[in-house]
Amino acid sequence: MSIEIKQLTIGAPTEVDPAEATDDNFNLIPQANTMYNLYTAPANKAVIVKSVRVTNILSQTVQINLYLNRPDAFGSARRRLIAPKNLPIPQQSTYNDDAEITLEPGHSIQALCLQSNGVHYVISGVERDAT
Repeated sequence: MSIEIKQLTIGAPTEVDPAEATDDNFNLIPQANTMYNLYTAPANKAVIVKSVRVTNILSQTVQINLYLNRPDAFGSARRRLIAPKNLPIPQQSTYNDDAEITLEPGHSIQALCLQSNGVHYVISGVERDAT
């Protein structure tokens, strides 16, 4: 069973001290020309990925390849592009792919970025028991 939680805020935003949180490497693709698993569907879970968002934090255009990897029965990778090859993302811009993708246990969303330390990513979706 899955649950979706939404909260609407009524009123003014709350002021915070900017020193409370510092920039970090959370969801950052660190090295160029290296394939990374951004998300892998857990065992015994069925997953619907609702969106994949990648943000260029550099002052130059970056290129990225996003894949769906579905290993076959022998464990060999079967990758399919889920965005245009060598997708250019202009400086300080975001690419949002909101096409739904269904994953079975062991399937993954992968990325290969052609520049180092330039892309943050967020993957949103729903997991539920596969049984």
